[in-house]
Amino acid sequence: MEERQEPPVAGKPAPRQPGRKNTGRTIGLVFAFLLILAAIVAAGYGLVTHPAFTASLRDITIIILALSTSLIGLFLVILILQVQSLIGLLRDEIKPILNSANQTARTVRGTTTFLSDSVMKPVITVAGYASGVREAIRLLTGGRRRSPRRDPGRGRGPA
Repeated sequence: MEERQEPPVAGKPAPRQPGRKNTGRTIGLVFAFLLILAAIVAAGYGLVTHPAFTASLRDITIIILALSTSLIGLFLVILILQVQSLIGLLRDEIKPILNSANQTARTVRGTTTFLSDSVMKPVITVAGYASGVREAIRLLTGGRRRSPRRDPGRGRGPA
C-alpha cells in the first residue's frame, strides 16, 4: 500500500519525514561525544607520562586561578561602591522628586474638588431649574414639544 502525501498548504508547515533529521543529528552527537572523550583520554595519558610538564601546568593553573580570584574580588569591591552610590542617589535625589510629584497631585485634587463644588454644582443646579421653569411654562401655555433637531441635509431626495 502506498501512502498518499498531501500537498503543503499555505500557512501550514509541511509534514516532516520521520527518521532522516533525527538519525543525522544522533550520528553527529555520538561523533562529537567520542571526539571529546578521545581528547580527554589523550590529555590524561600525556599528563601521566610527562610528570615535569604536569607540574608546570599545575603551577600555571594555580597562578591563573589566583589572578582571576583577585580580579573577581576587585570587581566585587567596585560593585559594592556602585550600589552604595545608587542608594545615595535614590535617597538624595529621587525621594524629593517623588515628594514633589505627590504634593502636586494633592494640589490638583484640591483644585478639582474646589472647582466642582464652587463652579460646576451651581451651574448644574441653575440649568436644572431653568429646564424645569421652561417645561412648566410650556405646560401652562399649552405649547407643543419640540421635535429633535434634524440634519438639514437629511430627509431630502437627490437634488
